[in-house]
Amino acid sequence: MTISGRLFVGFIAVCVLLAAAAGLSIMDNPQLARFKRLDDKRVRELQSLSNAINIFRGKTHKLPESLDQLAQDQGLQQLKFHDDEGQPYEYRVKDDAGYELCARFDAASDGGAGTVYGLPGGAKHPAGRHCFNFTTGK
Repeated sequence: MTISGRLFVGFIAVCVLLAAAAGLSIMDNPQLARFKRLDDKRVRELQSLSNAINIFRGKTHKLPESLDQLAQDQGLQQLKFHDDEGQPYEYRVKDDAGYELCARFDAASDGGAGTVYGLPGGAKHPAGRHCFNFTTGK
């Protein structure tokens, strides 16, 4: 093989190594990726709870006093009232039209692509306990 051929092969090898290193540097580690998947699921479940609360308010013209009342009055046993780790979702009425839903998150999220929208702030949350504030129509 000529010197120029060896240089070309060496250049290609370096490019492949640099591309692999760049790919690995931007990829989440497996544990962080798992945390993000679980957090995305929590966000989706909070969105489902919010939708059910809004339906309840539309029918009764008031917010439910608790998530238990929501399940009993609407027969929504398929709703998740806790995450996969058994941590309960928190619900608190703030006023006639406002409430908050809270959950514990494993990792911070900027609310960008790949998350569920429709939550205040586009599902942006820090790691740890975080509450989303909602307002229904009066």
